[in-house]
Formats: sequence, C-alpha cells, structure tokens
Amino acid sequence: MKTTLAFSLLLSISSITFAQTTTSGTVTMNGAELNKMIDQSKDVYDEEGNKVDSLKVVNMLEGKEYRIVLKKRDSDSQFRKIIEKRDLKKEAETYDLIKISLRPASPRLKVGSILDLDPLAKKTNIDALKKKSILMIFWYPNCFDTGDYNKVNDVIRSVKNPENLEILLITHETVNKVVEGLKQTPIFYTKLLIDASSITEAYQTNNMPLLIVTDRNHTINFASMGCSDDVVHGLKQAILEVDKQLINRYLSVYNRFLIVYSFPLPRLPMPLYLFG
Repeated sequence: MKTTLAFSLLLSISSITFAQTTTSGTVTMNGAELNKMIDQSKDVYDEEGNKVDSLKVVNMLEGKEYRIVLKKRDSDSQFRKIIEKRDLKKEAETYDLIKISLRPASPRLKVGSILDLDPLAKKTNIDALKKKSILMIFWYPNCFDTGDYNKVNDVIRSVKNPENLEILLITHETVNKVVEGLKQTPIFYTKLLIDASSITEAYQTNNMPLLIVTDRNHTINFASMGCSDDVVHGLKQAILEVDKQLINRYLSVYNRFLIVYSFPLPRLPMPLYLFG
C-alpha cells in the first residue's frame, strides 16, 4: 500500500492535498504538519526503494521521461522523494482534474475577472501598466527549489520582444531576505516589489507562491499555485494566448488602414513576444 502526494513538487505552499489509496477522500494539512511527514534530506529513491545516485537523478530528469514525486510505503516513516517514469497522458488528465484546486481562493485573482491595479499603486506606477499584459509572480525566498523556478525563467527567457509584458515579482519579505533569496534562486522580472504586505493582503494571497497572467486589458486568463511542469505548461499557453490576441489586434488595425486607403502601406511594426 502506498500514499502518494498529489500534486508533485508542491512542497512549500502552506496548504497541500494528498490522496491515500485506501480512502476516497482527501486530507488538507498545513505546511508545518506536512514537513514533519516528509524526508527533508536530498536523497532520491527508485520505485523499489533503492537510493539513486544524485548524478543519475540529474541525467534522468534532463528529458521529460522521468519525474520526482513524494510517496510513502507502509514500511516508511516519512514520505520519500521517488523518481518514476512519467505517464504524460495520465498527468494531463490529472492536471485537468485538479487545476481548479490549484487556483488561488482569492476572489480578486479569479480567472476571467479584471485585475484591480489599485493595490499596486503604492509600489509602482500603475499608469505604466496600461495596455500591457502582466505576469505577477507572488514569491518568497525558498518557497520552491531553484530547479522549479528555472522552468518559469525559461518561459520568461523565451519572450523575444517583452516590451508589452510587465513581469512583477511581488513578495511580503524584507530587502535582506529577498536579496539572499534571489542569490539562491534567480528569477527574471521587470519590477521587484519588496516588503509588499499591503499588496499580498489586498489580493488575499495568504502569502502563497502564485503565478497570475492577464491580457492587455488586464483580464486574468491564468492563475495557479506552484510551478510544477503542468503549471508551467499552463503558464506558457496563457502567455501564448495573450500573444495571439496582440497579433490579432495589430492585424485588425492594419486591415482597417488597408480598407481606408487604396494604396499599399508600409508594414507596421508589431512588438510581439513570440516563443522560439
């Protein structure tokens, strides 16, 4: 009999859900209780319970064939990090089922709603955010492993023309803690909002790590806790959708000019952020 933690690698949020094979329900626990149940070492095991060499783990994780999850056998006293072969189809189906539960509970960060920029006014010029898409990263030091946030960085790095995407890194922590945290886990951003408890409280984040994406009209089209592979995939798709809307807007403007004028116009510059 095994108990499997779902969702993989969401280790540092203050509340997490796991399923046990012998029951049909779910149990919610706070972070302190959960940490006591997890092996805090960096050791990784295979599905038979054998310890796997760290270099082998790195090599296995380079592609998409393997992943690390937390599992607990009857003979184990704590959850252990287990490297297992992935079932991408099953993972996609699982993510579809639980992605709603990964969305923040705050009504101010609900997908489909308009993001209120007023809470940001004390920390940044909100006029500069008008007609810009926004990626909000609510973060605090050590809330995720460096490798996990590198996946978010990869999405941001692939934006080729980012002038229309504002990336706000928002944290309730103080300057010294943030500086030290960013040394350990670098995160790409265009604006860093430090000691921003007024913002995290206004958006009712409960100081949980969140990723929020809005389009240029500031309609939220993505909101999620964590940064697992599936969450990062959802993040990338959300930004691609924002990009598509921007493309359509410029083409619409260009076509209107063509209708009004009977002579060819020079190609309009299109500040797009396309993924290579």
